[in-house]
Amino acid sequence: MAALQASHDVEIVEGVTDAQEKVQVKEIKQEIQEEEVTKTFEAETITKEEAEILERKPDKTEEQMYKLEKYRRIVSKLPGTENTPLDTIEFYRKVLVEDKAYIRNAERYWLLAHPNVSQLFEERKWESISMRLLKYPEEWIHEQRSVHSIVRALTELGVRDLITSGKEFHKDSPEIQELMKKSRDRTISLLLGKRAPGKKANPMNYLRSLLMLIGVKLKNTKRLRTSNGERIRVYKLITPNDGYWHLVQRAIGERWENYAQDTTEYLPEFVALKTEYQNGAQTQTGQ
Repeated sequence: MAALQASHDVEIVEGVTDAQEKVQVKEIKQEIQEEEVTKTFEAETITKEEAEILERKPDKTEEQMYKLEKYRRIVSKLPGTENTPLDTIEFYRKVLVEDKAYIRNAERYWLLAHPNVSQLFEERKWESISMRLLKYPEEWIHEQRSVHSIVRALTELGVRDLITSGKEFHKDSPEIQELMKKSRDRTISLLLGKRAPGKKANPMNYLRSLLMLIGVKLKNTKRLRTSNGERIRVYKLITPNDGYWHLVQRAIGERWENYAQDTTEYLPEFVALKTEYQNGAQTQTGQ
């Protein structure tokens, strides 16, 4: 959306205070964002094939850019949402401006609940990356921290079990202590792409950082007094209940289940890369 915003002209008004200028800049930014949301929402919905054709077109009109934006950000990620609460400007505003990570976090949440699907695609993703690395050693390093790697780490840390348990937790809960112990494993750090928490790290703050990856929040419900007189906070895990979440989960599930039935739909370049790699290997053998 930033590329689309670049086409806007911003007028600089002289003779205003810093505070007034900040207010004006904020208002201009909000106006631009609302315009972008409206144009994206009102853009024609295009198919995957039409999007691929537009992607290759060198000189795109503004209308075509918004069609692509709509396809990339919404349509391709959430199929079958026409005439639902997800097909409203309010939802577009939420995921395009207010919470840009909403769909990405929701996808991780769905995959965490379906670890077998995530594992299947992680294997295919890693195979594709490995083949790329053979050809381009300096490329795709950051790609290794895929959504599936994060889901795998969260699964091994027991986050899914914390959510499904329906229990409340505090920093000394056995489940939280076990999570902190596992979090210091180097493999977990690599999968998450973040440093392991230090020995003095607050367990609940670390858990909160993990839950942010899947759109779940920690809510402080009460305080307990321990046997040594320490007062500790007790938390409950809260899944979004905004009227959109369950519909987004359903749409994501439909997309991943379709991918599972047709592997070439998931990684279009996967088959081509594999064929190229095998042909190359056969040629070298023949020589």
